Amino acid sequence: MASRQNLKLISFDGGGIRSLSQLEIMRTIMHQLNWNKESGTKLPYECFDLMGGSGTGG
Repeated sequence: MASRQNLKLISFDGGGIRSLSQLEIMRTIMHQLNWNKESGTKLPYECFDLMGGSGTGG
């Protein structure tokens, strides 16, 4: 398998009330990634190579 450079990873951890802050951070990240895009809004799975986490946040 060929190695890839510049992998985009995102990780969520924790649960409870902390999950709300993680969702707000993710919303801000996606807003910045989609800023001034003429091709339409991208979803998180289209922007990151690996998404993971643990607990409720995962």
